[in-house]
Amino acid sequence: MLLHDQGNLPAAENEFRQALAVYDKSLPADHQYRASALMHFARLLVDRGKPDEALAKSNESLDIWNATSTPSSPYTAQAHAIHATHWRIWASRAKRLKNSTPLCRCC
Repeated sequence: MLLHDQGNLPAAENEFRQALAVYDKSLPADHQYRASALMHFARLLVDRGKPDEALAKSNESLDIWNATSTPSSPYTAQAHAIHATHWRIWASRAKRLKNSTPLCRCC
């Protein structure tokens, strides 16, 4: 997360992918460490302009938090907030595409 906060997004993405690979091999699929890493990785992916992958990671994180903590948990609330941000960005991009001028008249 430090690399992300420093603005070194490519290095941060690489570190998150490596950390998640280790977690995937060493922790249960529903472990909260995985959920936390997925949630923060999703935030990074939004900043990297990868909303589809971010949404998938956010969904996975939400599934874990919903299964392993109470609805009032701050972790679950944070995961929901990040998830909502992903949806907002995705919807904004879809709207821009819908309203854009086509490159050719065949579309």
